[in-house]
Amino acid sequence: MLNRFAGDKTSHVVAAAVWHADGWKLKDEAKYTNASISLDKAMTIREKVFGKEHPNTASTYNDIGLVYYYQGDYARALDYYNKALAIYERVLGEEHFDTAASYNNIDLVYNAQGDYPRTLEYYNKALAIREKVFGKNHKHTAETCYNLALAYNSLGNKAEAVRFMERALTAYLSVYGEDHSKTKDAAATLAEWKKHPQESSDKPARRTFCLPFSKNKKILLSRLFSLLKKICNRLKK
Repeated sequence: MLNRFAGDKTSHVVAAAVWHADGWKLKDEAKYTNASISLDKAMTIREKVFGKEHPNTASTYNDIGLVYYYQGDYARALDYYNKALAIYERVLGEEHFDTAASYNNIDLVYNAQGDYPRTLEYYNKALAIREKVFGKNHKHTAETCYNLALAYNSLGNKAEAVRFMERALTAYLSVYGEDHSKTKDAAATLAEWKKHPQESSDKPARRTFCLPFSKNKKILLSRLFSLLKKICNRLKK
C-alpha cells in the first residue's frame, strides 16, 4: 500500500494512518493475526517518520498491545503497553489523559493475570489522573472506581471494595441515570456486598480500554477512512 503514495512525509503519514485504521477495523472483527500485520506496518512507518519517542508511534504500540491482550498473550501485551507508557510519561507527562490510558490498559492485563496488588497500583495511578482531568462524575473515572472495587473485593478488602463501588455508583447515576445497565449493575453489586460483607467473588473487571489520541476513536476512524478514500481517488487521477 505504501508504494501507492509519493515519497514525501505527508504521504507516509497518510499511509501509516491507513494501516493503523485497517488494523483497528480488523481487531474489531476479531481478525487478530491480520490486525497485527497491519498495525506492524503502521508501526514501521511511524518509527521512521516520527521516531520511536513520538506519541503517534506510542499510539500504535498501545493498539498492538491491545490486540495481544485480546489473544491472551499478556506478556507481549505488557511489552507494548509499557513501551507506549514510557513515551507518554516522557513526552506528555505523568498527568496526561493518554498516560492514564496506558495505566488503565496495564491494569487490565494484571487483573487478567490475577495480580491484584499490581492492579491496584496502576488503577490508583489512573484514577488520580482521571479525577484531575475529568472530575469525579465522569464515565472514565467511574469505570476506574468500579474496577478498583472489584480488585479490592478479590483481595478480600470488602470495606475498600464497597467504598469504591459507592463512588462508581454515584458517578454512573450522574452520567447515565438510574436506568442504565452500568448503574443497575453497580447498584446490584453494592447491595450484594453489603448483604454478604464477609464473602468475596471473582467478578471480572470491565474491559474498558482508554484509547490514546481519541475519546471517540471509532468515529474518528470512520472519518479517516472517508478522507483517505478521497485522497486515494485523487491520486489515481
